[in-house]
Amino acid sequence: MNLTIQYEQEEDGRWLAEVKELPGTLAYGNDAESAIVRVQALALRVVADQVENGQAISAIIFMYSPPIKSDDDAWERLLKLGDKLGKGWQSEKSAVEILSEMRR
Repeated sequence: MNLTIQYEQEEDGRWLAEVKELPGTLAYGNDAESAIVRVQALALRVVADQVENGQAISAIIFMYSPPIKSDDDAWERLLKLGDKLGKGWQSEKSAVEILSEMRR
């Protein structure tokens, strides 16, 4: 399952991130990173609910629009978060625990 996260800055300065493939899945943040992390967590909750209700999910891949800049430390943390979340489904840690670790 490919999930595209689109993000942009609103006129009031807040950032909005949205998962296009999951209508209604959006989150605000004070910066792009916090909006993206929040919408990833929300998307994972939505997908978990789908799995609990019998929908099969083979893998989750987050894509970003516009693409994330790899030279920025915040973006590097987000890319690592995606890697950890992918592995997290096979470990005893929940997505929330992994997100909490990444925020430290």
